[in-house]
Amino acid sequence: MENEAIDKAQVNKDAIVMRMHALKNLLPGKATLAELTRFGIVGLSSVGFYYALLIGFVELFGVPVIFSSILAYLVSMVWNYWRQRNWAFKSDRDHRSSIPGYIMTHAIGMGINTVVLYIFAYYFGMYYILAQVFATCAVAAWSYLSLKLWVFRVTDSG
Repeated sequence: MENEAIDKAQVNKDAIVMRMHALKNLLPGKATLAELTRFGIVGLSSVGFYYALLIGFVELFGVPVIFSSILAYLVSMVWNYWRQRNWAFKSDRDHRSSIPGYIMTHAIGMGINTVVLYIFAYYFGMYYILAQVFATCAVAAWSYLSLKLWVFRVTDSG
């Protein structure tokens, strides 16, 4: 009886240790935090560029919000590519293999951006810049995961 209790305690302890290791693997390590920081810096510069274009198209040229959003997204995509590939993710993939995925990632990102912006600005009547903040957050999450896991995945050189 006593041995059975000790065995159950050991099993519980082992289960807790396994759960702790699994949780630890979910948390970002130092390399991932550095990469995430670089992604954020590049992303913020791209977002600033995007917002400047968006506001300029809408306020200076009277271009409708959704069309301005798409134009600004396309221009900032080019700005973003070089910095994300070379600095944020330090990718060694050649352009022929990374550009198609990058374009697909950002085509989906532009779709997410447009839908979220439309819903918040037109359906809820939110001011377009505030609505764009929500869209930016949704696209940032999508972009990071897609770029890291697929587009700029560093290949094994081993």
